[in-house]
Amino acid sequence: GNAKLAATESGAGVAGPALGGLLVGAVGAASAILADAASFIVSFIGLFTIRTREGAVLRQGDAAGRPKSLPAEIAEGLRFVWREPRIRSVAGATATSNFFATMGLAVVLVFMRRQLHLSAGHIGILFAIGSIGGIAGAMVATRLAGRIGVGRTILWTIAVSGVGELGYPLATARTATALIIGGGLLISAGGVTYNIIQVSLRQAL
Repeated sequence: GNAKLAATESGAGVAGPALGGLLVGAVGAASAILADAASFIVSFIGLFTIRTREGAVLRQGDAAGRPKSLPAEIAEGLRFVWREPRIRSVAGATATSNFFATMGLAVVLVFMRRQLHLSAGHIGILFAIGSIGGIAGAMVATRLAGRIGVGRTILWTIAVSGVGELGYPLATARTATALIIGGGLLISAGGVTYNIIQVSLRQAL
């Protein structure tokens, strides 16, 4: 199930950067941001019009049978994560990756524009092609974990993504296309596979 969700998200990751880059090139960054904001309004309307009723959520109570408060439930969840070594390790790895990946993305876009002198459309296409690796990762994640194990899959996908990240700082005006696409393929393939396996592991535990 997680693999199917990741495949759908990866497909959007292929189309999104290309369309975004072309939109920035055609109407400018400010207008592109307005178009992005409008897409969130469309999403809100779509969610608001869903008429399916959700079932009642049964909340666990405390020793006296009273429903637990939200802070108490958060504290309970944090204690469980801290005491479960596998989830604790995965949570630490994911938090570290998200922190530096978000920071790196902000810097790498400026690097591509100012140092490599790539146009917005060119950057979007490079990211779109690199995102194809995510679709491949979603297709092989389950089989890979079944063949080499969940733990080894998590470790190897982290390593693959890390190698892919090297493509960005090593890129020059002459090698930018090859290194950014190659790095993007490794990052997206490793990242999507990692997320499928680690989310499934957390859910199982």
